[in-house]
Amino acid sequence: HEGGPTEEDLAMKEKLDEFNRLQSLGTKLFKGQKFDQAAEKFSTAILIAEELDLPAAKLETLYNNRGAMYEKAGKMKESLEDCTYVLAMNPTHSKVRKRRA
Repeated sequence: HEGGPTEEDLAMKEKLDEFNRLQSLGTKLFKGQKFDQAAEKFSTAILIAEELDLPAAKLETLYNNRGAMYEKAGKMKESLEDCTYVLAMNPTHSKVRKRRA
């Protein structure tokens, strides 16, 4: 191949673009107080992040954000599950420690 992007490179870039779009959309929905919809976008972004093997800090942020959406939507069980996940990765995460309490 002549040094251009491979099909795999292009597929990876598409997934990364979709990840960024979902993360941004989740944030916009949160600002619009559409917490269930925001949680859905963060859930899909989490799946893509795991598939792309993105850094743990990205996943931590996504789980933290989704946990906050679940809390605002009154879904405490789901929020606690996300809090537990974040604290397993980062036991000193202050926002999540407060949310879980």
